Parts: sequence; structure tokens; C-alpha cells
Amino acid sequence: PMRARADENDLDDPDDIVLRAGAGCHGEEKKEERGASDEGQGRDGAISFYGFRGCRTVNGIKVDDLPADERSEVRRIFSAKPLLWSGHIAMSADGGNTLYGFTLIETKGKSNDEITEMLLGYVQLPGIVVDDTDLFQRAREYAADGGWNTHVWENKVLVSAKYQRSVDRRLRALSRIKDGSHGFKFAFPFKERDSKTGLYYQDSMTANCATFPDLAFGIRIPETTSGDGRMRNVLPVMEKRASLKRLPSWVGSEYISSDED
Repeated sequence: PMRARADENDLDDPDDIVLRAGAGCHGEEKKEERGASDEGQGRDGAISFYGFRGCRTVNGIKVDDLPADERSEVRRIFSAKPLLWSGHIAMSADGGNTLYGFTLIETKGKSNDEITEMLLGYVQLPGIVVDDTDLFQRAREYAADGGWNTHVWENKVLVSAKYQRSVDRRLRALSRIKDGSHGFKFAFPFKERDSKTGLYYQDSMTANCATFPDLAFGIRIPETTSGDGRMRNVLPVMEKRASLKRLPSWVGSEYISSDED
């Protein structure tokens, strides 16, 4: 198994930080993960998933149809923060104080357009877990103050407090690894599952931002699509679920309904 260890002072049990490569594996049979299957414990904790659509309109006007100076400014922002164009998903296990997302390590010498072309060609790139709290705050501000279609949706799921703490420790540990040595890779999903592996990705160590929680922690975003992680499939479901008062509970490897608001 792959291991990523936080400072032992951060942990109730240092061994809790062990990461088993491919815990979710995008459709492969799930293995029991320590702290994830806790049917005997109460749902006294929560994990939140956050998502926003990539900006395509400003005050209802397509970006390409904006006045030249405004269009230039929006594209300048895209160049500095490409995820505001592509859309993004992150997760939090500390009550929404810190949002962690999975993306690719900066590819030196490549433009954003060149990187996009590589991803559209299903090239795998080294992945990294990033503190994306500021990015999501910017998405909220551009939506509220600038009319961008980057409203942030939150989907909260109930888990045991023990599992919540374990996920939080693991996220913090992964975010300290800056060189991709954890082994997780980033890629866009295939249009169809691979006929031999049954995966939407090249292997069981590869994901995008939407499928990374399943890969690294064995917990899925509560969406009902095929599980490929395509933003066009995931985000509409996240938007719909954001208004629900009844929260789903994660037990073992599936969601069950909950009467808790």
C-alpha cells in the first residue's frame, strides 16, 4: 500500500493515516478501509463536498459575447486561475473551514491550452491535493458580485466522528506532499468504461477532482450518474441535492437515508 504520514502529534493513532492505493478504484470491488465501515457508530460527524461550474456566462451573457475589455479581464482571470474556467470539486472534513481539491501538478513549460489538449487526449499527469479554500471563495465572490455562473454548491453527508477525523488527517497529510510521490495521477475520464478493466481511467491510481474522494477514501460524492466524474453529470446533481434537508449517511461502502436535518 501507499503510505502518507502526517506528524504523529496530529494523530490519535499514527497508523490511521495509512492510505491504501485505490480504495475506491472507480467501480472495482471495494476493500474494507479502516474507519470507513463503522455501522456500530453514530452519525455524529460530517463530510462536505463543494462544487462549482466553470464560468461560461457573466450576468447571463456568454463570455465570448462580452464587451472586449470585460472579456479580456475575464480571460485574464482564467489564465491565472484555470479552474474558474473548468469548474472544480473539493471536499472538507473540518466543517468547511478548509476545502481540499485534487488537481494536476503544475506542468512547467506548458500553456493552459497545451495542458488542456493533453488532458483531452487522456494523458495522465502527476496529481496533487491542494488547499482550495481561497479558490472556492473567489468562485462565490465572482458569482455574488460579478454575475458569474460559478455558484458554489455544498453536499453534506453524515459519517461517524471517528471517520471524519481520519479523513481530515489524511487530507492534511496528502496536502503536504507536493511532488506527486503519493502515486495519485490526474486525468480526464474516458467517454466509456474500459472494456478490460471496467474503469473510466487508465488505472486504479488515476482520478479527476470528482472521483478522487472515491479513489483515496472509498467515499463517493452522493450523485446518481454513472460514476465517471464528468462535471456535466456531477454538478447538476450536486445543485439539486444542495437544497435537500434530509442528509444521506455513508455506511461501509454505500449511502443510506437519514431522518436527520
